[in-house]
Amino acid sequence: MKFYAEPFTLTKSDATELLRKKQVVAAHFKGRKRVLITLVMNYPPVENKWLREVVDRVVTLGELLGVL
Repeated sequence: MKFYAEPFTLTKSDATELLRKKQVVAAHFKGRKRVLITLVMNYPPVENKWLREVVDRVVTLGELLGVL
């Protein structure tokens, strides 16, 4: 879990690390489970190429708690 004082921007190195971790988990389950990358955040992240290519779903706390 990470905390940021400003809107989160997914960098190329963050994206590479997330994909590596996804591959490790997928290899552990040997294709029996689908692995999704989901970000749970206070505010929406900064949209960029890496976020669109790597992250499957972004959920804000408002959505999670039914506020919005």
